[in-house]
Amino acid sequence: MSKEKPYSCVCTEYLSNFEIKCNLNENGKILRLNQMWIGFHYKHPSNISVHKSCPFDYCVPDQGYISLSQPYEQCISQRSGVLCGNCSGNLSIVLGTSNCKECTNLYLFLIIPFALAGIALVVLLLKCNLTVANGHINGIIFYANIVHINKPLFFSTPSNAASLIFSTFIAWLNLDLGIETCFFENMDAYAKVWLQFVFPVYLWTIVGATILFAKFSSRVSRFIGNNSVPVLATLFIFSYAKLLRNVIAVVSFTYIEFEDGSYSTVWLQDGNVEYFSAKHAVLFLIAMLFTIGYLFPMTLFVFFAPCLQSWSNHKAFRWVNRLKPLLMLTKDLIMTTFGFGQDS
Repeated sequence: MSKEKPYSCVCTEYLSNFEIKCNLNENGKILRLNQMWIGFHYKHPSNISVHKSCPFDYCVPDQGYISLSQPYEQCISQRSGVLCGNCSGNLSIVLGTSNCKECTNLYLFLIIPFALAGIALVVLLLKCNLTVANGHINGIIFYANIVHINKPLFFSTPSNAASLIFSTFIAWLNLDLGIETCFFENMDAYAKVWLQFVFPVYLWTIVGATILFAKFSSRVSRFIGNNSVPVLATLFIFSYAKLLRNVIAVVSFTYIEFEDGSYSTVWLQDGNVEYFSAKHAVLFLIAMLFTIGYLFPMTLFVFFAPCLQSWSNHKAFRWVNRLKPLLMLTKDLIMTTFGFGQDS
């Protein structure tokens, strides 16, 4: 069996600008620096590209020798493609991490426990009064968001069971799965991001349906008591950080620059997807709808809740009285989270 001839590159000025040296060893491999990605775009199969910053947990963090005929050598977790944006072969990206594993469509049955978990969470919040109205969980939500946003710093290498359990708990408080689980065969980053929108909306739907049924059923009304609005407000705040991260993931992009001076704009989550292509544009539109319909109003709502409440006696702001329960909840969240108004 003949040995594959290693790819040989020429040390052009373009590569020299990135401090890349070619053919430094007998196998014809080149030295790749930390967090760098070197390879070819599918639209430019003969035009080499160098990207200084491969997305976190996609590429090998340390420098080393790679062969341009086998660019997957610079990827971790069995990833491949442009910026290591997808999985090798028939592997699938899993929920909870950015790793790739063998999956089957049998994992679609996970929809059942996920659906039951959503119902259980809503019932728990309703019956135990674990809402932002009483202030018991406001600080927990705030610090859980901080820890989860800085997950690469706190949980870059979970070394023991305790850190794994804690990181999973923090993920749950942010409505993330937190554990590595398949969902369906050949799932990619595009499908994974779509799924991140589903669970918060599902929880809102459960509470909204419960409130609607309470108007027609005295039994349901007695079950939820006066907790429906606080629970809905709590889920809105629970969902805020998760949906904000997801929207940022959708709109994030980077440039793939080629040796001939041309470039291509790609989606940062998967460099194999052209930014604002037909495929990405639909996801982008959904992200904008969430931003305009939820994230932006919620941000203004939290920041200006105390002012709106103080102006509600004026004729021009009487409409605010209809939102007073939610205004009081967001005000309580700010006061409890940041310690304002507490007894010294």
